[in-house]
Amino acid sequence: MPFPDARPPDRQDTTDTEMTFDSLPNELVSIIFTHMYEMLGEEEGFRKLFVEPGMDEDCDRDVTWKDENAVDPGYLFPKAIAAVCQRWREIVERLPILWTRIVAFVDSSPTPLSEVEAYLKLSRDLPLQVYVLTRPDHDLEEDWGERTRCRDVIELLVPHIPRCQKIAFDVMYSSSLPSISKDFLGCAPLLQMLNLKCETDDGVASGGQDPRSEIAEEPFLTPALKDLCVDGRNFVHASLALPSWIESIPKGQIRLRVHNFAASDSISEDLEFNLHDFILVLERLKVVRLSLSNVKFSDHSTVVPNASVSADTLELERLNYHTFTGIMAFIADGGIESIRISQCGIAFLGRDLHSDCLILEGISAGADISDFLVCWSGGELKVSNCPGFDDIALETLGNMDNARIRSLIIEDCQNISLEGVMEMAQRLNEWVALQRRDGCLDREKCALNNLSILGHPHVLTPAEELWFRQNASSGEFVWTARK
Repeated sequence: MPFPDARPPDRQDTTDTEMTFDSLPNELVSIIFTHMYEMLGEEEGFRKLFVEPGMDEDCDRDVTWKDENAVDPGYLFPKAIAAVCQRWREIVERLPILWTRIVAFVDSSPTPLSEVEAYLKLSRDLPLQVYVLTRPDHDLEEDWGERTRCRDVIELLVPHIPRCQKIAFDVMYSSSLPSISKDFLGCAPLLQMLNLKCETDDGVASGGQDPRSEIAEEPFLTPALKDLCVDGRNFVHASLALPSWIESIPKGQIRLRVHNFAASDSISEDLEFNLHDFILVLERLKVVRLSLSNVKFSDHSTVVPNASVSADTLELERLNYHTFTGIMAFIADGGIESIRISQCGIAFLGRDLHSDCLILEGISAGADISDFLVCWSGGELKVSNCPGFDDIALETLGNMDNARIRSLIIEDCQNISLEGVMEMAQRLNEWVALQRRDGCLDREKCALNNLSILGHPHVLTPAEELWFRQNASSGEFVWTARK
């Protein structure tokens, strides 16, 4: 029950205490804007930001951005806020942290260069994250103006390379990318990620006709680089022209992806660098993750190097027989956690290969998967959409006398039969029983603890399903029929 003297507050009193956003002091508005920026990104590490005197000096969080947010207009901070009114524009212009993420589109509706210049100026001397992108346009088959638009952005960016934490290009043509050997110069002590991605190798070298004159005195160095994704021609030319750059990359830490390259007879540098040269560079870098996609080096012969490549993770995609077998010949046996092979011309290796996990995707019917599997051993095998995976390949798995495999997942492989899967499971169980009897193995009667057959034409009967659950896997068993 309310006190007798209690009464609703006077209307005038309420009005006096009401506040609107416009009535907040600039210092508080600055804190709100900075907090919004941090919420849209993700915090990573700590550093002291440059702040305007009198502003909040506790803003010491370093904000990075998720790649999937890069092209979302809602994340192009602080353009929307700056467009609201003159006061808000003046406030955000005094907060350099809000201008450190630069997104420049270089498609048919490019970002004005004046806008890129404004971001570079307003971010002052803070570390930058730079994205140069094209918007997805499935109707656009070619865009010959892309290179010129990219060159304009590159010219603005080059003087600011020393303060870049991340540089990410994602464009249509390889020639639109900046050239590591001709464009970049000086030490980039903050650069951790350099992504130079393209959809197509157009057979034209990127960069200008000649390297910048300053490069001789200030070669490009990246002592903090951890992620490097680059088109093959860029990597080849940089390896030839800038050995000091290769040496500056931290050894045993780099994740390297090289993509979309076929050596051109009309570009001399392409022909000076072959697969063996690439292997020697990899050995010096000691990569922890190696991804190769759609690359074909010059095939001029050289002395086979006495070298090996070690990596925790190996990803090979769209490699022809020559490139695939050439790379695999130098992969060190042991220490590989995962190997993913997609749409490659795989073949018999003639040597042992071990990895904890092996993933095969899109291997054609013309490839002899069974010959490749003879050389492999490991605990987990995933096979997806491989017409070349058949009962002969299952027989090869069943004859693995070490019985190391514990998990087998087969998806959308139509050339295996019910009988082939059952025979493989029985053979593996026999090897386990033999080793258990000899005291060499402490495992249950089923060799596999996970067997999944997904998208198969055959629908299991209850009796067949019972057999598999009793004899094929000590853990999970899944068999789904193709719809």
